[in-house]
Amino acid sequence: MPSVATANAQGTKNKSNAVIRRLLRLAQVESQAVLYYLDMDVQVKALTNGESWAELEALAKQGRGNALTTLARLKGMGKMDLLFPAEMADYRKTFSDPAFRQGLEAYMTEAGEDITAIDRYLDKSNFNKVSKFRKTMTNNALGKQGAYAVATGFLGYWAGFIAEFNLACQKDGFFYLYTEDEYEAIMDFLSGKSLALESILSRCKELLAEHTSDEIYEESIAILLELEEQLVWLPTMAARVYQALDRAMQAQQSELLPVLADIDLRLGALARRWALVSAVVLYAAYMGTLPEDDKALKDIRKNSQKLPMESLIPYGETVTVQELAERGWANHSKLVQVTGFVRNISVSRAGSVYRTEFSLAGFDGVHQVQAIAVYENLAHQGMIGDSVVKLNAIWEMQSKLAKYPILKINRVTLSTYKKASWTDYITTVVRPWFDLYPNSHNLIWSVRPEVKEGELADESVKTGAGEIAFGKSFVYKGGK
Repeated sequence: MPSVATANAQGTKNKSNAVIRRLLRLAQVESQAVLYYLDMDVQVKALTNGESWAELEALAKQGRGNALTTLARLKGMGKMDLLFPAEMADYRKTFSDPAFRQGLEAYMTEAGEDITAIDRYLDKSNFNKVSKFRKTMTNNALGKQGAYAVATGFLGYWAGFIAEFNLACQKDGFFYLYTEDEYEAIMDFLSGKSLALESILSRCKELLAEHTSDEIYEESIAILLELEEQLVWLPTMAARVYQALDRAMQAQQSELLPVLADIDLRLGALARRWALVSAVVLYAAYMGTLPEDDKALKDIRKNSQKLPMESLIPYGETVTVQELAERGWANHSKLVQVTGFVRNISVSRAGSVYRTEFSLAGFDGVHQVQAIAVYENLAHQGMIGDSVVKLNAIWEMQSKLAKYPILKINRVTLSTYKKASWTDYITTVVRPWFDLYPNSHNLIWSVRPEVKEGELADESVKTGAGEIAFGKSFVYKGGK
C-alpha cells in the first residue's frame, strides 16, 4: 500500500473524527448549560429560604460567569458550523480521487473495515442526511443551550441584586435629607441612571436592527459588563433609603414620608428596569451567537427595524388616596394612577386563581383605600407590607369583586402592544426569564428585605425576596 495514500487516508479519517468530536461537544455543552441553570436554581431557592446572603452573592456571580462562558462556547460552535459544508464537500472530493480510493480501500481492508462504507458515504442522499443532521443538532444546541444561558445569566443578575440588598440591610447605614436641594440632586441622579438604561435599550434595538451577529454578540457582552456596575451602588442605595423610610415611619416623621417614599419608589422602579434591560441584553448576546440566516435572528431583526421604540402601556390620571377616599364618585370607572404604602396584604386562592388584596395608605397617615390584583400573588413577587407602590387601576365605587369601593389593578395587553412598539415587543420576548408586568399587572413597587427566617410557608406574604424564592423555574419549550 503506498505510504502517501496511507497517510492521506489516516489524515482524512482524523478530519472525520474531528467533525464527530464537534458534534459530541455540542451535545456535551448543551447538557452542561442545562445543568448550570438547574443546579443554580435549586441553590438560589435554598439560600434565599435560609437567608444566606453572602453565599447567594457568590453563587450569583458564578452564575453570571457561567452564562458568559456558555455564550462564548455557543459563538465558537456557530463559527465552526459554518465550515462544515465545505469540509464535507472536501472529504467527498478526496474520497472520489481514484488513487486515494485505492489506497483507502487497502487501508480499510487491512484494518478489517467494510470498504462499501466509502460508497455509502459518497452517496449524495447520505451526504445530505449527514449535513442535515449536523445542522439540526447545531440548531437544537443553539436554541436550548442559549435559552438556558439567558436563564442562568439573568438569575445571576437578579439574585445578585437581592443578595446585595439584603446584605446592605444587615448593616447600619445613614441616609439623611437636610435640604430640598439634596432631594433634587438625588432625583436628578436617579433620572440620569434611568435615562442610561433607556439608552442601553436603544442601543440593543439598533444593534439587532442593523448589525451583524458578530457585532451584536461583541457589543452585548460589553454592555453586560456595564450593567454589572449597577450592582456596586443600586442595591446599597435602595437599602439605605428603605432604612431611612422605616425610621421615619417609626418616629412618625410625617413630613419626611412623601419625600423618602418618592426616592424609595424610584429606586424600586430603577431596579426592575435594570432587571429588564439585563434580560434583554443577555437575549441579544444569545441572538449574536446565531448564524446570519437563522430564522430567530431574522425575525428579531425585522421587528427591530420596523417597530418604533416608544411603549404603548397606558397610565391613568394621577390622583391621591385622599381624593379617592373623599371624592370617589368623581373617578368612578376611570383608569387612575395612585401611590401609597401597602398595608394588610392578604392572598387568597380559588382553585388555581390567586387574588391579592391590600390597603393602600396615603402619605397623610389618615386615608386609605382597598386595592386588588386578580390572577396574581403579588406577595410572591416581592411586594409586601410597607412597600411603596404606584399602581394603575380602575377605580370602582361599586364592584363585583368587593362590597366596598376598590382599585382593580389594570392588566396590560402586551400581545397587542407588541405589534406596534419595540419596547413592548422585547418585553414580551424576555418574559420567560423576567416578567416586568407580573401576569400583566401594571404596577411598580419598592424593594424590601426578607423578614421571615427559616423555611417559607407557601402563602407567605412577608418575603421581600419572593420573586426568587417562589419564582417559577425556567423550562425550555423549544424555539428561540
